Amino acid sequence: MKQIVLFFVLFILCGAFLFASADNAVAPQIAPDATDLSMTVSEEQPQEIIYNLPVELYTSSPEPVWSYIIPVEILEDPNDVIRLVNKFNLLDEKYPPNDEIHRLVDAKVRKTSSGERLVREPVNDALQLMFQAAEADGTRLYLHSAYRSFRTQRTVYENNLKRYNGRDLGIVQSPGASEHQTGLGVDVLSREWIGRTLNSKFAQTKEAQWMANNCARFGFIIRYPEGKEEITGIIFEPWHLRYVGIEVASHIMSEGLTLEEFTEEWRAELYAYTTQIYSGSGSLRAGEFVFTEDED
Repeated sequence: MKQIVLFFVLFILCGAFLFASADNAVAPQIAPDATDLSMTVSEEQPQEIIYNLPVELYTSSPEPVWSYIIPVEILEDPNDVIRLVNKFNLLDEKYPPNDEIHRLVDAKVRKTSSGERLVREPVNDALQLMFQAAEADGTRLYLHSAYRSFRTQRTVYENNLKRYNGRDLGIVQSPGASEHQTGLGVDVLSREWIGRTLNSKFAQTKEAQWMANNCARFGFIIRYPEGKEEITGIIFEPWHLRYVGIEVASHIMSEGLTLEEFTEEWRAELYAYTTQIYSGSGSLRAGEFVFTEDED
């Protein structure tokens, strides 16, 4: 009897020990059912690693920065003062338009002879300031010629052709290609050169040298500079000034550019800028300036 009781006690103790061991055991890892979609990665659902990429990759492209020296607002040219005029960019017979921006006035400065010398209003203001500054420096300037109509330019051009047996030597622009038709181009001389045939020797005068060194301060450039005849198509004319505004004139004169070179330069800058805008957003933002080629 005692042996049966002892065996029964040992059986109970062994059962308790095995139960405790099973309770503390680690459950085996079971592979998920392949049909459980919540545990799989769909091609349409990005993998977890994508969400750990740098934040900047999820932001839009940075705003393009306009770094060119001339502000876009000036290049938009609301007052029509940086227009390129030459034999490839002709003005039509009716230019300038009859509006306030293009209104012509008689220049209120010293002239080589009596009579009107018509210019745009900003040119008149700039000429007065320039003539006063030159006078203060002991240099006296004279306005020789200013606005010429398309018809007048045609007469001047044809007379020049006759003088040189029909050859265009780049002395006078053809009608429609003349700076004078804009009302922004002027010829300025010294007293000693009044009535003389103009040539490059005028550059040696103190008046010409003063203009070359100072004209940009008043918004003018030497339109047909020395050594750039192949670009402008016109001989060196140290007496011929063109009004483009102070910012543009300062850049052109300091860099030794022609108006042709400047125009090519800023158009390239603008093209690069607008290309950044297109590539960054797919379309231009409202208010951005887009250059379109003039058809004049």
